[in-house]
Amino acid sequence: MASFVANLINCFKSRQTKFCAVLLSCFLLQLFSNFHISSWSSKGSLGVGWKGDFLADFVTGFEPEVSTNITDESNFEGTLNPPFQIIQCGTPRSASTFQHELLKAIVHVKQSVPVNFDSFIEITMKGWNFLRDEHTNHSFVAKIHDIVQNDFKKWIQDHNVSVFTSGDFENNHFCMERTSYHQSYANIKNCSLCEVDNYANIFGLDKENIDMIKKHMSLFEKVRKCCGMQMSAYRRFELHGCDTSRYEDQDPKCGDYNMTDIELMFMASPIPSHTDNPKWNWAKPGDCAMFDERIKNGKDFNNGGFTGCDSMLKEMIKGKYRGK
Repeated sequence: MASFVANLINCFKSRQTKFCAVLLSCFLLQLFSNFHISSWSSKGSLGVGWKGDFLADFVTGFEPEVSTNITDESNFEGTLNPPFQIIQCGTPRSASTFQHELLKAIVHVKQSVPVNFDSFIEITMKGWNFLRDEHTNHSFVAKIHDIVQNDFKKWIQDHNVSVFTSGDFENNHFCMERTSYHQSYANIKNCSLCEVDNYANIFGLDKENIDMIKKHMSLFEKVRKCCGMQMSAYRRFELHGCDTSRYEDQDPKCGDYNMTDIELMFMASPIPSHTDNPKWNWAKPGDCAMFDERIKNGKDFNNGGFTGCDSMLKEMIKGKYRGK
C-alpha cells in the first residue's frame, strides 16, 4: 500500500490530475468490488488488451507515456474506418507519390476485403466522374495536384471525403483547409519511413501493421528513386555520365543496391503495388535495367530529351530546396 501511495503521488506530480483521479477511483473499485481492469495508459484510456492485474502494474512504477505517432501536421481527431474515401492532394515534386503509395498501403492493410486497383486513380475529369458515379459507398485512394472545380469541391464536402496533403499551396487553400494530415517535405527528407508512425492513430494501425507498411515503403522508395523516368535527378545525371560529386548530399545510393533483388522483393510484397504509367514508372522486375538503358541513350525525365550536364545545376538546386 505504501508503494501504491508513493506512485500515486508521482502520478499527481506529473500533472495528469484527471487521469490520476481515474486511477485512484478504479483502484478503490477493484479493492472493494474485485473489479479488474485489463489495460491502461497514462493518457487516461482504459480498455481490454493487456493481461495482468491493474494494481500490480501500477505499483511497479508510473512512467508517463509519450506519444510520437501524431505530429503537429495532423488535424484529425478520431480514427478513419472503411470504406476509406481518400484524396491525396499534393503539389508536383513534393513527394506526393510517396504519400499516395503510403495511403494505398494503409488501406490495403486495414481493408477487410480486397480493394480494386481501379480505386487508386489519378484524378482527371474522367477520374472524377468515375469516383462520383461508381464509388459513393466504396473505398478509393485518388491522387490530384490541385482541386479547382467547384462541383468537385462540393462533392468532396458532401461525401465527407478525407483529404491528405503534401507541398505548398500558395493559390488554392481548399486542400489545406480540409487536410487530415499534411506531409512536410522536410520530414520526408529527414526520415521518410518515420512518416508511417504519423498515420497510426488516424487509421488505428498496430505494430504489426506499421512494420509491414514500413518494409513495403522502404522497397517502394528505392524503386521510386532508382528506377523509371521519374527517378531522382541525381541518379539520372549519374547515368548520363555527368560529374555529380558536388551533389553527393542528394545521392540516393542506387549503386549500393542490387536492384534486381529489390525488384523481386517489391514484387513479392504482401502489399501489392500498381502503376497506371508503365512507360514512365516501374511495373515489373527487369524494368530498372530497361529504364537505366533508356536514360543512358539520351532520354530524361518523363521521357523528355536530355539537355546536357549543364542543366544539372538547376535541377539539383531545385531538389535541394524543394518543399521550402
